[in-house]
Amino acid sequence: MIQPVPRATYRFFQAVTNDLSQAGVLPSAATADCRQVISVCRPQVQSELSSALTAAPQLPISDQTTIIAGVSGGVDSMLMLAYLLHLQREIPFQIVAAHLNHGLRGPAADQDQAVVEDFCRAQQVICHVRQTDVFALAQVRGQGVEEAGRAARLAFFQELGTKVQLESRRDYLVALAHHEQDQAETVLLNLGRGSGLSGLTGMAILRGRLLRPFLHRGKVEIEAAARAAEIPWAVDQTNLEPDYRRNRLRNELLPLWQEIVGSDLTPQLARLAQNLQTEAMALETAAAELYQRALLPDGSLSTKVLRLAPRAISGKALNLGLNEAMRSHLDNNTTLSKIVLSQKLQDQLWQLCGADTALLNTLDLQKGIKAEVYANTLRFIFGDCFDDRSDCGC
Repeated sequence: MIQPVPRATYRFFQAVTNDLSQAGVLPSAATADCRQVISVCRPQVQSELSSALTAAPQLPISDQTTIIAGVSGGVDSMLMLAYLLHLQREIPFQIVAAHLNHGLRGPAADQDQAVVEDFCRAQQVICHVRQTDVFALAQVRGQGVEEAGRAARLAFFQELGTKVQLESRRDYLVALAHHEQDQAETVLLNLGRGSGLSGLTGMAILRGRLLRPFLHRGKVEIEAAARAAEIPWAVDQTNLEPDYRRNRLRNELLPLWQEIVGSDLTPQLARLAQNLQTEAMALETAAAELYQRALLPDGSLSTKVLRLAPRAISGKALNLGLNEAMRSHLDNNTTLSKIVLSQKLQDQLWQLCGADTALLNTLDLQKGIKAEVYANTLRFIFGDCFDDRSDCGC
């Protein structure tokens, strides 16, 4: 990377730093404002509830933080790594890079890996590389290739994070290079699935330990900043193929929208997601408080307490209870994995909580999980076939 940083790249980096400061990820004088934005970006409500949700990192970033940068070799992640190196001059956190070779594109994938390794070597960044046959993994798990690849990446990052905690006793964040266009595509995909409010909020700059520094930045400005700084990157030709839903949204639907309406839908969808996060967080706060009131000493939940709340809040509390039960079952309070109950299953669970208390009533949540209600208590049972894949939806 060119030193000193070119003006265009520097301006981009400063914009990203402002985004992270407003999100409370970086030190800022506006402490109160940061706390407010953190509460919106994180699913956590209070530190004492963190074990019930994806674990919250220690913030702001400091010299006791390790950032694991997920670097694919594309322009977004390569510039993100360059940004973290730039930021490291002000805050002496530790950086490690992580590259997963999916084994899907033969020599092209090996070239992506080489680009990442060469850049890391030049910048003196430790680079962890893993090669995984994602296609075979998808077949074994009965998943799509995209879903299996994402699960493999998160498992890799989580493994590295656990190693950081055990060996250096430092907290960690996993930095991902999602940007504004990725956010728009996520909202559209969730809309197509019939998602509710939580799906329409899309991704957040910070959610648990997942950090997305570029989420409010556009693809055009990312490429311009990378070119100005002469950042090397690899071009993934599969992004142009119509075999994946995201590619079709990016290459067909969004351009068609712009042609019909005369404006780019991407920033509008990104703003929609950002605006809805405040409303979603209000529901999350109420659900977390309800979960705490319903939680019994043995880890089960009081159905009487759950049924007293509005169904929308109770449904989120049930989802929260399921994820806490999963972490307890796995003996893992720092997992990046999350189970998201469908609206249909939330409604069925709500009905189950009102079932005859003198009988044992059960509901199959799929993926090896059952809900049992008896004597005004609800508990989640994990069978031998339980599958803890990342972000699995029941």
